[in-house]
Amino acid sequence: MASRLVLASSSASSASHVSLLDPRTLRRALRRSASKETPLVIKDAFTHIGSSWLSDLVASAENTHVEVLLRENNHTSSFVAPFMEALGEIAHASDHDSSVLIVEEDLLANSPAHVQDAARLPKEICAENKLDQLPPSLRPGTCVLFGGAGSRSSLHADAFGWVGWNYLVEGEKTWTFIPHDAFPADEVCVRVPPAAWAGDNTSIGAGWQTAVDAYAERSADGTSFTARGGTQEHARAVEEAIQNHGITVHQSEGELVIIPPECFHQVYHHTATVAIAGQYADNTNWPIVCRHVGRWVGMPALEQVVGEQQAAEWTPERLAEVAITTTNL
Repeated sequence: MASRLVLASSSASSASHVSLLDPRTLRRALRRSASKETPLVIKDAFTHIGSSWLSDLVASAENTHVEVLLRENNHTSSFVAPFMEALGEIAHASDHDSSVLIVEEDLLANSPAHVQDAARLPKEICAENKLDQLPPSLRPGTCVLFGGAGSRSSLHADAFGWVGWNYLVEGEKTWTFIPHDAFPADEVCVRVPPAAWAGDNTSIGAGWQTAVDAYAERSADGTSFTARGGTQEHARAVEEAIQNHGITVHQSEGELVIIPPECFHQVYHHTATVAIAGQYADNTNWPIVCRHVGRWVGMPALEQVVGEQQAAEWTPERLAEVAITTTNL
């Protein structure tokens, strides 16, 4: 029998909501989010992003081509299409059963300077992003996401132990989060290095990916979903983890969601959406990054890093150099 998910938190844990304009509470909330694997919703984060920002971004990309992700019957395929044509599909032809999603780093990287500047993560959240000190081949970029109604991400946990962030410019989304230790990863997941790291022995970390789609089938009123994908046993295991430990977050326009390190998550787009997303690592979660890399490449010295002081000995440059050397042995 298929599993049924209800869009409501079923555990005692819940996401915190804070404002960027309250720095003391914000710092405490960010630290608590990283240590307890609980998501965080921040308001007032990107005050310079609005309709004119989006218009300028679209205008700068109107003659480009993008990769489009098409999900049908729990199967995702991709094709390349003109950007404006893809936007038309997202606005008018995407629904739950046949959804369209664009996830692109190049759109923002090739946009005007004022568009890029407005999309930078505020210093109040991360004063210095250690990921920016990694070699270019390991350095993630900021993505722009255009999602059609009914589109969703995969159910996964990110690589590297970084903190993820997602700012919603337009639309409405729902997130499901499950702490890593409460998720049956060994049973239902494969390890997947980030696409940018799939080159010549530069993969020093990997995420977790499952074929189970927690939002596979939607009820008529849109308040519950049936999980499918993988095996029936996998779907049941995922549904049990969500019912016992899941946290549901409803994201509205103008809200920034913080994704804790290695926390499993999936997001569902109720309407056509526009978002920007990226990753960061600071002193708070750098020990998690060290341990993640150490486990992946087989380095006991990194696996055993505890605390910010010990992690500080592993600068991003040193960590990358030693880890890449280890993978080449």
